[in-house]
Amino acid sequence: AWAAAWDARDAARDARDAARDARDAARDAEIQWQRKHLQELMGELFEGGK
Repeated sequence: AWAAAWDARDAARDARDAARDARDAARDAEIQWQRKHLQELMGELFEGGK
């Protein structure tokens, strides 16, 4: 029974770590998208102001 409990705890920890990694990756992707979008907007503003 103890082995099953340890395995379950390890599996839960792995799942939590995987969820954290996925959340971090999603946040990084969103930041990259926002940065790219902002650069495009700034480029349009500067080009339009010439």
